[in-house]
Amino acid sequence: MINRKNGVPGDGAYRAFLRAVESHRMLAPGDRVMLSLSAGKDSMALLDMMARCRDGLPLTLAAFHLNHMVRGAESDADGEFVARICAERAVSLIVERFDFNAHTPAGRSFEEFAREQRYRMLRRAAADFGAVKIATAHTRDDLVETVLMRIFRGTGIHGLEGIAPVSGDLIRPMLELGSADAYAYLRARSIRWREDASNADTACDRNY
Repeated sequence: MINRKNGVPGDGAYRAFLRAVESHRMLAPGDRVMLSLSAGKDSMALLDMMARCRDGLPLTLAAFHLNHMVRGAESDADGEFVARICAERAVSLIVERFDFNAHTPAGRSFEEFAREQRYRMLRRAAADFGAVKIATAHTRDDLVETVLMRIFRGTGIHGLEGIAPVSGDLIRPMLELGSADAYAYLRARSIRWREDASNADTACDRNY
């Protein structure tokens, strides 16, 4: 995305991020915030935007990364990549490893079980860090996918609400942005990210 008014690439996406932060009162000066990071485009955009935001508020940031151990060396490389990027931005990082292939219970959806375990570990890491907020990189695309999945599975009226910008200590400052916005922001700022090949696997409900 390009802000044609001042010609600065990517600033439109950052302004949308700031609008969400301000309109939903997601952050306050002095907050300790735990970021939930994969190595993908949305997470890398969240990390950069939060680091920019940190300079003005100020904030104390840390990050959490979970190695699902489902893609072998690729999963390990994701963790190493996140560690390098966090170090460049002076953000401390907590990494957990969990073998989901070996420990997902029979009859359980891999996606649902992985989500439960990820949030359990994320909250433990946030508590250890003393975080008052946990920021995730959910975007408008995730919101649409969530609503569609609930429709396909059968949902009541409340299920159509999708993902809330703020839910307790969870904040989602990128909900006004779509995938195209995240890609444009990263490219404009020459920020690297990694693609997860498993995202193309349509055997997973959300990918389908």
